Amino acid sequence: MDHSQILSDPSSSNAINVCLACREQKRKCDKRLPACSRCVRLKRSCNYSWSSTGQNDHNDSDPSSFLSRILQPGMEKSSTLTLELDQLYVSLVFENLKEQSISLDHALAAYFGNIHPWLPVVMERPFRKRVAQLEHTPSAETALLVLAIVLVMHRGVQNDLKSHFYNLFKYLFSFLQLRRAPSLQLVQSGLLLVLHEAGDSDSGAASLSIANCARLGYALKLDTDDWSGYTDRLAWADGEERRRVWAGLYLLDRIVYQVVTDFKAPHTVADLSDHFRLPVDDLILEQFQEGVLHDIPQFTMSAPVEIPLCYFAREVQSARLLGHVQVFQQSNDVQSFPVKFTALDTALIQFAERLLEQTPRGWAVSCGANAMTMM
Repeated sequence: MDHSQILSDPSSSNAINVCLACREQKRKCDKRLPACSRCVRLKRSCNYSWSSTGQNDHNDSDPSSFLSRILQPGMEKSSTLTLELDQLYVSLVFENLKEQSISLDHALAAYFGNIHPWLPVVMERPFRKRVAQLEHTPSAETALLVLAIVLVMHRGVQNDLKSHFYNLFKYLFSFLQLRRAPSLQLVQSGLLLVLHEAGDSDSGAASLSIANCARLGYALKLDTDDWSGYTDRLAWADGEERRRVWAGLYLLDRIVYQVVTDFKAPHTVADLSDHFRLPVDDLILEQFQEGVLHDIPQFTMSAPVEIPLCYFAREVQSARLLGHVQVFQQSNDVQSFPVKFTALDTALIQFAERLLEQTPRGWAVSCGANAMTMM
């Protein structure tokens, strides 16, 4: 019997064509009747009664056709398309989470419980607030950051799910850079991409991604800590988040540089200035925002190692020492070699001693800082 006759036979369990939803989203459809498996899983209506001749080949529900249309000349100033882009990103991200049965609450809890303590580059409270508002106030940048967090929580796992999220993220991340001005959330998303790639031992990709993030960060002047006076506590917290993001890029740049052995280029993130303020502890920041503390003690990169600092600040200090060692290794100045070597060796020993004194329970308390010091 002819194959087409089987599909058109009323007794067959398959439809003659794919359903409308799978067609528009370019997903594989098993054509089962009365509804395909994908529509059943997503609990949505399954429509096989569409006319192939009456359908526009560039349906706006199709992400690729919409993204192509929005790149057309003259479309960059369309407020309608801007809103549609935000809605598309939110829809794509959350539909993919639902399709893969991933709980966003669980992903965020895992991220802020495991990644945030040593790389606190996303402020939890304001981020969760933005996520809660996505249904009424869609934001492509926030949706992309959600996807970045999910991607990070799947690092080190070799499976199709991780590859799917990685490819989707790279596509959306690249496109958003074409359509939107640099933003803090865009840099945060890129930073987490670097973390994912480094965790997957893809140091080459991580090296390129960190360079891209650095470009975005410089455009936002994240490298500049001008000590501007802030009018309220919320503005101060915003400034703290900007400094944390740049410090996080600085940290990952030195780590990625250390593991990329086949190609050595200059650091993509310049050395932090001596007056750049070090990050503060989350608990202190929370007490400051709630009015329990009226002021926050501030220390800069030039602070003596004897001053006890929070975990992340110690990591940043360690990254600076690691960066100095990396620059020293690439130096051809033979005459100054003994002096520089002695200075670096002394600084490393003193710093390691202070870390152990500050954390009497063992080196693992500040394992990130200690590990970089031992590199």
